Amino acid sequence: MVLLQVNIILLQCGYLLVNVIQILIYRAYVYKKYPWINWKAAPNNQALSNRNRFLLNGVAWTVFNSTDTILLSIICGLAVSSIYAIYNLIYANLNMIIVIVYSSSYFVLGQTYHENRNEYFEKHDGIESFSSGLSFALLSIAYVLTLPFITLYTRGIHDVNYVDNWLPLLFCLVQIFSNSRLVCGNLINVCNRPDLVNKASIIEVIINITLSIGLGLLIGIHGVLIATIVALCYKTNFIIIISNKKLLGRSPWHTYKILGPNFIMFGLIVVATYFINLQITSYISLLICALIVAVIILVIFFVLNLIINPKLINVIKGFFGRMKHKKQ
Repeated sequence: MVLLQVNIILLQCGYLLVNVIQILIYRAYVYKKYPWINWKAAPNNQALSNRNRFLLNGVAWTVFNSTDTILLSIICGLAVSSIYAIYNLIYANLNMIIVIVYSSSYFVLGQTYHENRNEYFEKHDGIESFSSGLSFALLSIAYVLTLPFITLYTRGIHDVNYVDNWLPLLFCLVQIFSNSRLVCGNLINVCNRPDLVNKASIIEVIINITLSIGLGLLIGIHGVLIATIVALCYKTNFIIIISNKKLLGRSPWHTYKILGPNFIMFGLIVVATYFINLQITSYISLLICALIVAVIILVIFFVLNLIINPKLINVIKGFFGRMKHKKQ
C-alpha cells in the first residue's frame, strides 16, 4: 500500500484489518482447543482483590514510559524529538525481542514457585542468567552498530545532526536497567504482591519527571535520558532488593552477582569500540559486520554467564526441549 502511495487513512485501515483478522483467529483457536472453558462462569473476585494495586503500577509505568517524548517536545522542540524517535526505534524494538523471549518463561516460573519452592530458586537464577546474558549481548551488539546504522539511515538529511556519540550509550543504559528487573519483577506478580512496589512506582515517576525537566532544560536530550536512567536505577534496585529479601528470603547478592559481571563486560565492549573503526559504507557491509559482531559478542556473553551460573545450561536445554516437543 505504501508502494502504491495510497491515502494514509486507507493505510491505517489496512493495519486495522490485519488486527481484526488476528483477533478472529485467536477466538477460533481458543474455542477449538479449549472447549472446556465456561464463558458464563461467575468471576472469582477474591483472585482479583489486588487489581487496583496492579492497575496503579500499570498506570505509573505508562506515565513513566511516555514522559521522555512529551517533555522533549515541549522543552527541546520537535527536531530533538525526532532524534529521540530514531534512536528509540532501534532500542524499543530490540527490547521487544528480549521481553518476548523472556515472557515465554512466565508460566513455568509461576507454576514452579507455587509447587516446588526449592526448584524455583534454581530456575529463577538460571532464567535470570539467560535473560541478563541475552539482554546485555543484544544491547552490546546494538551499541557497536547504532552509529554506523544511523549514519546510513539519515544520509542526505541535513536539518538536524542525528549522529551523536553519547546517545547509543544512554539508550543502552535505559534498556539495561529496565531489563535487569524482569525476573524479580515477575516474581512480585507471581506472588500477587503489587503492594510491595506501589510507592516505588510513584517515586520512579516523580524522579523521572522532576529530573527530566531540570536536566532537559540544562543539557537537552542527554539530560532527559540521564533522568530516565536515574529513575530506572532506583526502581530496579528496589525491586531486586525487595523481591530477594521479602519473597525469596535471601540476600539480593544472588541477583547482583549475575548482573555485575555482565555490566562490566558491557563496559569493556563500550571502551573497546572507541579503538575499533568499522568501515561501513553500505547496508550490505553493515549486515556483514553485524553478523561478525553478533557471533563474537553472543559467544562472549554465553561463556561469561555459563561461568557465573553453570546451571544456565539446564535452562537452555529446557528451552530447546520445549521447542522440539512443540514441533513433534
